[in-house]
Amino acid sequence: MRATFREIPLDAYQAPVKTSPSIPHIQNPPTFGHILRNKGYRDVEELGAMTEAWRQLFDFIRPDLLLFDHAPTALLAARGLNVPQATIGTGFFCPPDESPLANMSSIRDMPLAQREKDEFELVQTINAVLAEHRQPELSHLGRLFHDVDDNLFCTFQELDHYPQRVAATYYGCWSADLPREEFTNWPTGTGKRIFAYLKPMKGLGELIRWLYGQKHPTILVGDRIDFTPYREWGGGSVRFVTRPLQLERIRQEADVAIMNGNHGAACEFLLAGVPTLQLPITYEQGILTRRILETGAAMFASPENGRQMIGQLSSLLASDEKRNRAKAFAAKYRQFSPEIGIERLCSRLSEMLG
Repeated sequence: MRATFREIPLDAYQAPVKTSPSIPHIQNPPTFGHILRNKGYRDVEELGAMTEAWRQLFDFIRPDLLLFDHAPTALLAARGLNVPQATIGTGFFCPPDESPLANMSSIRDMPLAQREKDEFELVQTINAVLAEHRQPELSHLGRLFHDVDDNLFCTFQELDHYPQRVAATYYGCWSADLPREEFTNWPTGTGKRIFAYLKPMKGLGELIRWLYGQKHPTILVGDRIDFTPYREWGGGSVRFVTRPLQLERIRQEADVAIMNGNHGAACEFLLAGVPTLQLPITYEQGILTRRILETGAAMFASPENGRQMIGQLSSLLASDEKRNRAKAFAAKYRQFSPEIGIERLCSRLSEMLG
C-alpha cells in the first residue's frame, strides 16, 4: 500500500482480519453470506473480537469519512458512529438489499429454504455482536451494506456482479495509476493482433504452442509467469512481457484480448470495442465473466483446458458478431473517460464531507 500511495501523505494500519482457516470451509459459496461464514462470521466470539478491533481503530483515527472497500466487518463496527459512510468498489462486495441473498454460484444452486435458513443463522450471529455494542439489530444481511450514506459503484451497470440490482449509480472504471512500460510495436506475424494478460494456468502451454503455430502477432503479459520454457518453442510472432504495458495504443489496435476475468482489463478493452476471451480463475472472476458474456462481446473457456481455449479463441477471431457487440458497448459509453468518472466520484465524496 505504501508503494501505491507513495506520493500521498498516508498513515497505514493493519486491518483486523481472520487468519485461521474456517472449519468447515464452504466450497463454492452460493451466496455472499456464505463467503462471510468462511471469514469468521460463524462464531460470535471471533466476530466480536474483529469488530472490537475495528472500533478501536476508529476511536484512534477519528475519521471524518469512512469508505469501505470490501470491509463488511468494518461496516459492522461502524454502525452507530456519527460519521459519513459509503461502500466503494465494483459491486461484488456490496450485495443488493434483498432477503435472502440470491445465488451467485453457477456451480452450486442452493434452494430458497436453505438460503433463508443459513442467512437467518448468520444474522443471529451478527445481531449478537451488535447487542454487545447496544446497536439495533439487522433485519436481514443486505441491510449491513445499505445502512450507509451511499454505495459507490466503480463499474458499469452491465458489469455489476448482481444483475438484479436497481436504483444504483455507476461511476465507471479506471485502472490504477501505476508505472507501465511504453508500448513500441507489435511482434512480426500474420493475421489478427492478440493481446493477452494472464496468470499461471494449467492450459497455458497448449495455448502458447497454438499461438506460435498460427503466427498471429501476439503480446502476452504474464503476472508471475515464468516464460523461460516457452521461449524456445517458436519464432517471433509471440512476445512475452513480464511488466505492465501502457495500453492506450494496444486497445486501439488489438483485434482480440484474452484475460482471466479481470474487471479492470475487461473494462479497458470493452470501452475500446475489443471482444475478449475470458478464462476466469477465481470465484469472483467467474461471476464477472457471466456478466461480460451477457454483453455478447466475449467468449469463455476453462483455464484448465487448453483445447477448449484454442477452440473458443478461434471462434472469437472469426466472429463479426462479437466484434460488433463490443463496438456497441464502446459506443454506448463513448462519452465516458476515467477523468470524468473520478471527478464525479470525488464530487460525491466532497458532498458527504460537507
